[in-house]
Amino acid sequence: MGAKTLNPRLLQDGSTLFYRDNAASDTGGFRGVADRVVITVPLLASTVDGNVFIADRAYIVESVEEVHSVVSTSGTLMLEKCSGTTAPGSGTDVLTGTISLAGTINTTVAGTLGTVAARTLADGDRLAIDIGGTMTGLVGVLTVVLRPV
Repeated sequence: MGAKTLNPRLLQDGSTLFYRDNAASDTGGFRGVADRVVITVPLLASTVDGNVFIADRAYIVESVEEVHSVVSTSGTLMLEKCSGTTAPGSGTDVLTGTISLAGTINTTVAGTLGTVAARTLADGDRLAIDIGGTMTGLVGVLTVVLRPV
């Protein structure tokens, strides 16, 4: 069984996961992700604001991608960094704008990353999703790739 592309930035070959790094030209742009953390978050019509990751060290968010097989009516998603007692929905936006959950099905959408400060997590910080709009019918997944710093 050959390598399987999970999304434009992730490739799986057996039990090994590779992350696209265009600087790694000798490997077709992919390099091992033993030094990366990949978070997948199922997205459904019942999904609400909530924490999806607690940092055990410093990380930087490298990519945020979403795909859905069933659209929502008018749903949107923002990835946030939350510190201390900050509630999901009130954190620092990691992206420059929301991701639409009502767009074309089976099309991977990459979120536009915000500033380095907004994307950098300290030990104990959390990543959270902030859901907006009407989620009726949604079936999808969010993938976030983190790199230790």
